[in-house]
Amino acid sequence: MVRVSSTANIPQVKALDLKSAKTSTLYGGIDYKNSAENSDVAVRGVDFRNLPNTGNEVRNISRILTAANIKSDTLCGENATEQSFKLLSGNSPDILHIATHGFYLEDDSNKPFAQSVNTYSQKESAMALSGLALSGANNAWKGNFDLPNVEDGILTAYEISQLDLSNTKLVVLSACETARGRIFPVDGVFGLQRAFKQAGAGSILMSLWKVDDGVTATFMEYFYKFLFETNDRHKALKMAQNEVRKQFPDPYYWAAWVMLD
Repeated sequence: MVRVSSTANIPQVKALDLKSAKTSTLYGGIDYKNSAENSDVAVRGVDFRNLPNTGNEVRNISRILTAANIKSDTLCGENATEQSFKLLSGNSPDILHIATHGFYLEDDSNKPFAQSVNTYSQKESAMALSGLALSGANNAWKGNFDLPNVEDGILTAYEISQLDLSNTKLVVLSACETARGRIFPVDGVFGLQRAFKQAGAGSILMSLWKVDDGVTATFMEYFYKFLFETNDRHKALKMAQNEVRKQFPDPYYWAAWVMLD
């Protein structure tokens, strides 16, 4: 079974050839600053605390990409900024991998960031209340909005939808709940998946629920390994799930991942 965002995408399902990819950009090991606690956490969801395995994840994936003759630009720590992401607009890489915290908030969330969002419609609100955490995200997340002329580190679905990522063949959202969003009759899901599609990106690998930090890093390394062995993203996803399933039989660890074309 293959998921498509539109019937117009059906001819492209088998047409995507990632062996022809030349460039990639990877985000991971991000410094969110001012963490609620200094301890690391095991789940890639809110709140924004250190994710110790994401740095190793992108470094290992970078080696796999380099072996496949794909130039890899890895952004970690304080360099993994929202501004750097927005600068990709109009010149985005073939492969875009983001290992971080993902979030989807309801309108009635008590998070300071959610309470700061002012939109004109429910659809705009859904796009503004889902996103990804980049460098320095904890400032705005905790209610410190006194950051003039500086990106706040919280990359929302709405902001992504305004970019041009049409050069990107594959987006991997290695974070929690990146497939979630608010469902509207006829129009479908409003969230990160819609944002990347509106930005012109190709296939998207994303998660349906909160995912384990360590197991996710392992899963992603398998995915890229099989991706370049088979040149089939759907087959690579299934093979990666099977490998993780051998070590962690509980579906929580391997069944969250879905591909949208």
